[in-house]
Amino acid sequence: GGNVERDVELWAQLGGKYSLAPTVPLQYLAATLDPRIAVQWPLAAVPLSAQKVLCSLADQEDEEPQVSHESRRSDALRAALQEGDLDAAGAIAFLHGCPEASLRPSLWRALLGPGCQEEDSSLQERRLAYRELRARMTAEC
Repeated sequence: GGNVERDVELWAQLGGKYSLAPTVPLQYLAATLDPRIAVQWPLAAVPLSAQKVLCSLADQEDEEPQVSHESRRSDALRAALQEGDLDAAGAIAFLHGCPEASLRPSLWRALLGPGCQEEDSSLQERRLAYRELRARMTAEC
């Protein structure tokens, strides 16, 4: 556990010493960490499901490197979203991004929480109003 904290501190100090943009040491830190580490939580507070899915993905990728990593990650993310496991979905997305474009809307809705969801009728009304406004604006140009 202590090695991760030392790595974080090292990259923070290097970034400060060389006046790097904050994203630069963060990218190097991410590249040096084991893919089993869920960096968005303190080490002692990583949710079990998040740790499990990261370990499972990393182990599978080690055992069968010829199998598409993106396919495996997409399957794991899809399963986490279907099960409503936001910790696992968040861990996958934080470490690997969203490996499949079709999962992005579901991932965003899940991560943003229940307050962001609109009813289908409201969404359809807003889309129709937008199309009408866009048509009027482009006709005037």
